[in-house]
Amino acid sequence: MKLLVLGGTGFVGRAVCREAVRRGWNVTSLSRRGVPESMDGLLEKVEWRTGSALDRKVYPELMSDRDYVVHCIGTLFESNPVYNLYKKQPINYESSYKALIRDTLELAVESAASAKVKAFGYVSAARYGAIGKTVLPGYMEMKGQAEELLLKRNEFRKVIMRPGFMYGSDRWATIPMSLGVTFTSLFTAGMMPKALCVDTVARALLTELNDSETESSTMEVSDIARIGSL
Repeated sequence: MKLLVLGGTGFVGRAVCREAVRRGWNVTSLSRRGVPESMDGLLEKVEWRTGSALDRKVYPELMSDRDYVVHCIGTLFESNPVYNLYKKQPINYESSYKALIRDTLELAVESAASAKVKAFGYVSAARYGAIGKTVLPGYMEMKGQAEELLLKRNEFRKVIMRPGFMYGSDRWATIPMSLGVTFTSLFTAGMMPKALCVDTVARALLTELNDSETESSTMEVSDIARIGSL
């Protein structure tokens, strides 16, 4: 199988690339960074491309022979939240939620439809109810708009993942933090889902992408944990 990962140098993207290589897939990543800051044996087998996912000209060649596409691009904060406590930082379009979350998804989806890929995977976010709307309203709004854009397409199967907090060895600080998140999830009536290992998310995503017997799906935290542990 041939996979294109948009945002493969990010935290989730690296996990997706590694899992795909483990499965023997041919993997290409597109990101502005190009190559991850650190490499391992699995990541060395990925073809790393440097470019902007906001540039529609990069897609035809990258999409032309891909079976699957996974969109992992996103940012939790448009600007430094500590800096913004005392001075408002202007937001550039290319670093905005709209650009990174919604517009890159829209361009990729259009190209994937033209290239006749088999399935498109999107790493979205868990819905936190009032918590999400209060803490990160712009982030949650753009995630929702991106999902709507993807679901309107009928040219390929869609797999939407909605993980909450993710942890993994690439970001050691997330491991102790995940314990607090999971503990808190026990007392929030589902508004704060338990933490998931980023490798579990990657396994669930690629398993669903490669299952041609299933219809398009939107996977919540419980679904991801179940499929990713098989």
